[in-house]
Amino acid sequence: SVSDVLLQQYKIRQQLLQNPNNSRSHKKKKSVEDDTWMLFTAASHLNSIPPRCTDAIFMAELNLQVGQMAVAKGSFNDAVIFFRAGVNRLDPETCWKKSKGGDGKAQYT
Repeated sequence: SVSDVLLQQYKIRQQLLQNPNNSRSHKKKKSVEDDTWMLFTAASHLNSIPPRCTDAIFMAELNLQVGQMAVAKGSFNDAVIFFRAGVNRLDPETCWKKSKGGDGKAQYT
């Protein structure tokens, strides 16, 4: 009956509240694919936010990470989109500084 199901759900909730470490047994185990999908989704959503509202370095690093994951999965078109989004978040006037290295050659940092 419905009341039995509700009672069972209530008991499970109470057990979870009393012993949060036991919650893993009631949840589906997360896989790497779940984390990858969430990271792709988060990066896509964050890329839609105006650059002035996000940290440029964080966004560049996130897009680099997601782009590399896309390459590893063979999704090269998506990788290019994420790589470009990351580079476009960086201010070209301030993010690349040209300096001479110890060997006298130009280096960009």
